[in-house]
Amino acid sequence: WCGAPCSSQQMKLDRGHRVPVLLVEIRNALDECEGFATEGIFRLAPATEEREALLAALRDAPLTMAQLNGATGIALANLIKIYLRELPNDLFGEVREEVDASVLAGSGGGDDERPMQLAKRLTGARAEVVRWTLDMMASVVEHQPTNRMDERAVAVVFAPNVVRTDAAVAEGAAPMTPMEELDYAAKAVGWLESLLKAHMAARAAKARTGSASATGVQSSVAGVVSASHRSSDESPNSLSSRALSEASLRN
Repeated sequence: WCGAPCSSQQMKLDRGHRVPVLLVEIRNALDECEGFATEGIFRLAPATEEREALLAALRDAPLTMAQLNGATGIALANLIKIYLRELPNDLFGEVREEVDASVLAGSGGGDDERPMQLAKRLTGARAEVVRWTLDMMASVVEHQPTNRMDERAVAVVFAPNVVRTDAAVAEGAAPMTPMEELDYAAKAVGWLESLLKAHMAARAAKARTGSASATGVQSSVAGVVSASHRSSDESPNSLSSRALSEASLRN
């Protein structure tokens, strides 16, 4: 159920993104159990027994919602992290070298546009999964009053699975030293936090634009209806009287 390229899996449209069915069903199950409101969601580890039982069920049979029903939000969130971590192809593959340069340069901290610029250049299944993941991360942040997970906390738990250090080593290059891995991982958190904040700002701006457009349409319709009602409510006599009155004013 995981460890296979996204492009080889059955896909489904979810919240505007075409992603593997497994991710859609886990996200739906998280919504059903109100997992996004769970304190420490995506940060806490599930009970070992529940985690292993879920993994075994997913390995042994085609995915069904019945396999996910009754699972805790913590266990479902853990499944998503496992899925992202075990993808054989790095999510940022086509811009990976530039992502690494951006991460190591310290691009991040919530005020750098470079992470979003690179994410926008992704195509195909990679782009869909990255944007779907960012939407989900934003949903976690939106429940911050109850789950205690702000943008930084969410970036901390997702960075090892999204901006993976194992993908940061170019083919044929020497592996990172432990100190280099620690440095990269720490900077990757800031990089992903910047990307998440930029994504959330873009979502908010889009929502405001949509709301303003809807309000404008409603106002126009209301104006047409109001004018129509005024015209239909006036009798021929009242129209004649108003015309005579206007004529006398002009004279």
